[in-house]
Amino acid sequence: ESQPAVLFVCTDGVWDNWKYEDIAAKTLDEKFIKPALEANDAQGLTDELMRENLKMARHNFGNQADNMTGIVCLIRSVSTADNL
Repeated sequence: ESQPAVLFVCTDGVWDNWKYEDIAAKTLDEKFIKPALEANDAQGLTDELMRENLKMARHNFGNQADNMTGIVCLIRSVSTADNL
């Protein structure tokens, strides 16, 4: 089975807190991505990422943290999606 791709569309309020490698490693971790793949829905993945980002923003910037918006898209091959 091929590994899904994850597309992040996020504002600077997210990227101020994450390095690309760190956000990719977190969201591609099986325990994080598996529920989203099983549900065929990335909303829980997005919610968890935003909760984690809020914690990081408060730690890094306190009350001066920037607003944050994020969209997470799971991209799978047709053959992978058909097997679920």
